[in-house]
Amino acid sequence: MNADSRVSTTILDGPPAAPAPGPRLPALGWAALLLAGLVGLAWVATFLRGPGLGVALSGLESVVIVALPAALLSRVPSAWRTHRRMLLGLLAGSVATALLRVWVPLLSVPPDQAPPGAWQWLAFVTGPEVLGIVGALLVAVGLARLRTRTPSHRARRLLPVLMLAALVVAASIFLPLVWYPDAVAPSQVTTVLISAVIILGSAPITAYCLWVPLGAWLEREPPALFWTLLGLAAVTALAGMAVTLAVNLALATGPEFFAPMAYLGEALGVVGSILAFVAYARLTPTPPEPATGTALTAGVFEGP
Repeated sequence: MNADSRVSTTILDGPPAAPAPGPRLPALGWAALLLAGLVGLAWVATFLRGPGLGVALSGLESVVIVALPAALLSRVPSAWRTHRRMLLGLLAGSVATALLRVWVPLLSVPPDQAPPGAWQWLAFVTGPEVLGIVGALLVAVGLARLRTRTPSHRARRLLPVLMLAALVVAASIFLPLVWYPDAVAPSQVTTVLISAVIILGSAPITAYCLWVPLGAWLEREPPALFWTLLGLAAVTALAGMAVTLAVNLALATGPEFFAPMAYLGEALGVVGSILAFVAYARLTPTPPEPATGTALTAGVFEGP
């Protein structure tokens, strides 16, 4: 057979080719970088008012998360067409993180003043938190559509384990309130109840967001380095959940170990966000192309 007449079998022999970096960053990417810069300035102002390792680590994590849309767009300038769910999810997380970084310090009041009302807290804190949860879900769904293989039964069995872990960690957040019920003022009961519903309701979403990269990494989904970085980011998130559980237990039983564990949790968050930034900026693949008239790629677009 003439070599020039051969039909390309790239879709059969390996993963879809990763896109070449674009010649320039789209305007949406520059907007994300500008927002990250503003969050960075707010972080510096907060740090100058009260320097501390926890403030430094949480601020660095926030800046990286806000800049994640720019990382994806630097790798795939056409992400609005090819990776729309991922991009929308990263943008939602970016805006939510920026709002929380700006508004939470403003809502902090001295002990001799009345705390913010339930509706004020709902608008400026709970709203961005819900936006961040929705964004994480969109990113996970977008990542699932990048997979070229249908998850195995072994990988599917990992999901309920992660869901149980997420529920345990979510429930532990309220342990200090059980041990010290007098710490909650009557005016804050509504806020606590709303937070409880959101935290417990988001546990399955958290589990799914961890399961997608972990499953792809453990099953050696191509491109291997991309899923390895995201899998390691998921591992740091799991470790952070374990630290959160320990912190909540410490708050309920004794505060002497609270600060070291809180710093460890913040450090894990920084590492995970940087791993995700590198993966999106350097290694994001294109979605697999569906085959027409053949079953060779059956199951590619099936959800987990």
